[in-house]
Amino acid sequence: MEKCGEELLTSVINNLNCNHAISMEFGFSGIGYALALLYERGILTGDLNESLVEVDAAIMELNPLRIKDKSIRTGIGGVYVYMQKRMELSGPTAIYPNSFVRDMEHSLLYGNIPYADFRSFSLLSDLDCPVNKESDYLNQPIDLCGGCSYHLFRESYV
Repeated sequence: MEKCGEELLTSVINNLNCNHAISMEFGFSGIGYALALLYERGILTGDLNESLVEVDAAIMELNPLRIKDKSIRTGIGGVYVYMQKRMELSGPTAIYPNSFVRDMEHSLLYGNIPYADFRSFSLLSDLDCPVNKESDYLNQPIDLCGGCSYHLFRESYV
């Protein structure tokens, strides 16, 4: 199982769409956030830093002050949410320099979404619940937002 999981993760990372490489919805932030949640709940064991080295490297390449999309799902908001979870699990100074965190917060303060909203973020509250019944899993898209994965995520997230 572990080997299969590693191969799946490697495949996902290698096939990221460059247009969404950092987003929560389609990119590194979402992958990192999911891995951090798995680690936090004891499902993922081992060295979290080793698992997230590629995610952190991609994020450190950003210039937060130049990113226009401030949303959680597709923009810098999601990156910040991932960073918060990551620092919560590994300590604030272990991963990102203070200047980088300040730039992220500065960018969010002057974006279209108030900074305070990111401190109370819940990924589940930002997803669209599917309109179909849970019993119809096999006939639905697998999307996290509006698809059958929503139900699986909701059960494990709460």
